[in-house]
Amino acid sequence: TGQVMGTPEYMAPEQQAGKVSDQRSDIFSIGAMLFRLLTGKTPTPGWLPPSQQITTIDTRLDDIVQLSLQVSPEARYQSVVEQKLDIDAISSQTGGAALPLGVTPEPLPSSQNREMKPEDLPFKQDVTSDNWFTRIFSKR
Repeated sequence: TGQVMGTPEYMAPEQQAGKVSDQRSDIFSIGAMLFRLLTGKTPTPGWLPPSQQITTIDTRLDDIVQLSLQVSPEARYQSVVEQKLDIDAISSQTGGAALPLGVTPEPLPSSQNREMKPEDLPFKQDVTSDNWFTRIFSKR
């Protein structure tokens, strides 16, 4: 369609440029999410590895993030399976303790100054009612 859709902070460079993307674009996005989960920030040009920002982060996660966030798709993981195997290897060796606790992510620039109102929601339900969640998601 020629349209570029997505959250820029998580989009691979080739997606932002409107070029053809494949699973390696998703790998970039997963790397960006992992970076945010670890540091509470989105990666920006010249980003520091997560362990240099928060010293309790396992330095092996830096390698995963770096390999995931390569500008060139050819330099990234070639499949999400490879990426997952590396994450699982660290997690299994540390009992899942490779991630820091208590990191509060910064709000995304795109969400700043945005206020959600009931009329902005994609469904027309009474969200002021105590049981609105049940009414929306209950089996009918």
